[in-house]
Amino acid sequence: MFGRNDLSRAIALYLNFNNAPHPSTDFARVEKGLGKRRAAKVQPQLERAMDILAGLQPNWKRMSLDDAAHWAAEEVKAAYPEIDRKAMDAIVWAASYGWK
Repeated sequence: MFGRNDLSRAIALYLNFNNAPHPSTDFARVEKGLGKRRAAKVQPQLERAMDILAGLQPNWKRMSLDDAAHWAAEEVKAAYPEIDRKAMDAIVWAASYGWK
């Protein structure tokens, strides 16, 4: 099993949260931040979390961009309740940017 906060850290690292003006994805950042062994253990959960995010289709008739981004973070959290506030913020940031 991976560390309690590894998935949260992996999400923030993968999306390059708080390090760039816009999101970008790179698993090498996760490996650098967590180490190759821990990154490999968390990779399936990270990939699934990103697949959930990529598959979401907001109802633009009922949601603003901000509403949709927060909804997306909640959808990922529903699948992975252990993710922390920083990971949620990274997802909101990435979704907001991606759905502009």
